[in-house]
Amino acid sequence: MFKIQQFNEHAIDALLEGIIHDSTREERIMMLFGILDNMLKTAWISGLNEDAGKQKECVRAAVDVVNFLKSNLGVHKDPLFNAAYKRFYTTIHRKIIDAYKNGTNEEFQTIRASVAKLTSPPFSKAFFSNFTRESDIDDGEILRFLLSPNSKNAVLSAGARPAHHTAN
Repeated sequence: MFKIQQFNEHAIDALLEGIIHDSTREERIMMLFGILDNMLKTAWISGLNEDAGKQKECVRAAVDVVNFLKSNLGVHKDPLFNAAYKRFYTTIHRKIIDAYKNGTNEEFQTIRASVAKLTSPPFSKAFFSNFTRESDIDDGEILRFLLSPNSKNAVLSAGARPAHHTAN
């Protein structure tokens, strides 16, 4: 099996761009949630490794993804779904900030579990389908976000492992 870190930066950029451009709108939204999960995982691992700088960077990236998703909810769409999604994002945003500020590192795993509950079977199909309908994310905007350096770093950070612990 190959490791993405073995490729040079240009090859990685081309590979990621190709995957992102070839994906559907729903798959791109799934990628955003994958980035969120990677950042929460890496924030947790960084806390275990006592790497405050890396943890802060991951918290910022996770909050950026949550804010991007929340800001793109459609105001003209179903108010019940919108209200539920807004509460979901507001709660996650608050929990990420609180976990970082309070140094409650294990809370990053709890947040990941909450997100995974909706983004994994059996709920994932309905969640992503509804979210795709309820969001106003312009295809160009989502492409810019996914192709940004922060998103690329989030994908590459997925290879991080704790020094003395096992990550999920």
